[in-house]
Amino acid sequence: MRENYKKMMNEKCQAFDKILKIIQTNKDFCVGNELTFVDIQLVSLYIFSKDVNVGHDFEKASPLTFKVNF
Repeated sequence: MRENYKKMMNEKCQAFDKILKIIQTNKDFCVGNELTFVDIQLVSLYIFSKDVNVGHDFEKASPLTFKVNF
């Protein structure tokens, strides 16, 4: 089950990069020129990805998004 979860999260996180390429105007933030709810949500996904029980490789799955937030 854990491997299925990792696979699903890696596939779903890749969508973040596609969305960012469309909407991002400032390389330091996801939307606009200031911290938004989207930035905070992505930080929470990153933290969740480090969970030893269900973690997945957020940096590998979504490198552009990882670079923006970290």
